[in-house]
Amino acid sequence: SPKDDIYYVSSARLGSIGAVKTDGSYRVIYQGNELKSTYGIKLHPDGKQLFACAADANYSKATSPDTYRKMARVVSIDLATGKKVADIDLSGLVPGKHFANDLTFDKSGNAYVTDSFANVIYKISGGRATVFAKSALFDTQGVGLNGIVWHPDNYLVVASSGTGSLFRIDVKNPAKVERVVLPQFIMNADGLLLTDPTTLIVVQNGGTNRIHKLKSADGWKSATIEAST
Repeated sequence: SPKDDIYYVSSARLGSIGAVKTDGSYRVIYQGNELKSTYGIKLHPDGKQLFACAADANYSKATSPDTYRKMARVVSIDLATGKKVADIDLSGLVPGKHFANDLTFDKSGNAYVTDSFANVIYKISGGRATVFAKSALFDTQGVGLNGIVWHPDNYLVVASSGTGSLFRIDVKNPAKVERVVLPQFIMNADGLLLTDPTTLIVVQNGGTNRIHKLKSADGWKSATIEAST
């Protein structure tokens, strides 16, 4: 939160949502075992609510047979009160296993959520959830669609852990899915951060544990890797 100079942190193990100040101090702002695990979190554009993906994919101390790899929810937390104000179930929108992993917002406040097991992108608008994008390009085994960002030119860039690819999806025409041309596959691609319209940070998970700085000169139809660490 740039306004409050606070980092918000989810927990795949405990399902809690916490706040970290720049001095390193941590406090829990929401704890609910019903969330099992929390993953991607984003501040709503209004700055008043924090949205979090909740699932029971693999790591939760509170895992249970009724939710294990079946759960896909998005909750919103009122930052002023620490209360949960919305809880949206996505698991009934498509059949199969589920893992709500990451989300992003467009300029109108609509949320786009990746499901890493069902390999679809959901859209939440006005509290109503729908399937936004589904493509054979997304299909993979294990963890698939993962990190997601919205670009100011009104398209999404989405990472796939299982294929090592990035995809560009037109918000006005979500059937238009393009694989971003890269110099190499980025297997286990996880979190994404768009630092400016032509610069994307990609975190590589799964034992690779690298961070890449990508640049694009053609609106993310292709990209180069400018730096890695």
